[in-house]
Amino acid sequence: MNLTTPMRIAGACIIAGACLWITLGTRSCVGQHQATVAVQKADEHKAAAAADAAQGAAHDQEAAAQAPIVWKDADEVARLRATLARMRKARPAAPAPPPAPGAPEPQPVAPPVDLAAVVAQQDLVIAAQDKQIQDQAGQIKTLTLARDSWRLSAQESAAEAVQLRSALAAKEGVLKAQRWMGRIEGLAVGLGVGYVGGRLH
Repeated sequence: MNLTTPMRIAGACIIAGACLWITLGTRSCVGQHQATVAVQKADEHKAAAAADAAQGAAHDQEAAAQAPIVWKDADEVARLRATLARMRKARPAAPAPPPAPGAPEPQPVAPPVDLAAVVAQQDLVIAAQDKQIQDQAGQIKTLTLARDSWRLSAQESAAEAVQLRSALAAKEGVLKAQRWMGRIEGLAVGLGVGYVGGRLH
């Protein structure tokens, strides 16, 4: 069978169109798969971000509950220090009796500070400071955990946004491929109808 040049051109166009249609179909399937995978990953990041945010909120509540304890500790330390400062001051001397005529004036003598009471008060201050330090360390640890949880939540949210942008780009590629597939199908149907219509007349 001897093919004319127009028939060869038409056959080449049909083969090229079919290859292009298959390529676009493959691209569409791959893009659809990429979009699905990206959306699944975005959902995983979203769930992780929500879990981290919930953990951060729980740590925030715990730190807020610890704050009054730390403030109470600070007030107790300040009160004990003020008491210690008062105990360390020398008490005023008792008024001296009036001097006898011709005798030197007596000098007031301050009574000694009760060292045992001062040392006991210092022990109370040290114990209160130890409690304050321990409670502050607990609050700092809680605040650090809250900060880390919120940072992880933000990182997961950023990763979710990246995956959603990737899914959107893949969907746009799918739409373009399907649009071109539709054009090729329309052209093929139009040429086929035109050919058949031309043969019938």
